[in-house]
Amino acid sequence: MLCIHDHLLYYHTTFFFFFRRIGSNGDPVELLQVSWLEVTATVDLDPGKEYEISFEVELAPDAFGWRDIQAFLMAKVGKKGKYRWTKVKLAQDSNAGRFTIPDTNGNGQTFRMRSADANADNTLHFGLYEVWSGKWKGGLKIYKANVKDVTGK
Repeated sequence: MLCIHDHLLYYHTTFFFFFRRIGSNGDPVELLQVSWLEVTATVDLDPGKEYEISFEVELAPDAFGWRDIQAFLMAKVGKKGKYRWTKVKLAQDSNAGRFTIPDTNGNGQTFRMRSADANADNTLHFGLYEVWSGKWKGGLKIYKANVKDVTGK
């Protein structure tokens, strides 16, 4: 499993995010306040394999604005690839602790992408988005993004 920390892209300002050292200590990046959430990452995939994509997150005790918000996990393989997406719901309870999105413990499905042939662009572009509601939200802690090889599973 590949855990992505240093390749997460977010609007780099302490007004919107609280930054801690991201690394072996596992500290999250915490979203303070945004109306437009767009957290993206890229990673090179091995050709001809299937991958599961997820984010490990938590809502802070003072989280706000997430009730009835529909976020999306989106991904494409290759710069010219076509995006696939799935709706994801963030836990409504800030006491739930860390959880994975999409939530596969409930009714949720895993989110999988297949890489292309060896001669194609196998860069995975993926992210977590909530840009449509126009509501202010905050208190989302992002621990990591996971891209796991699940070929044959």
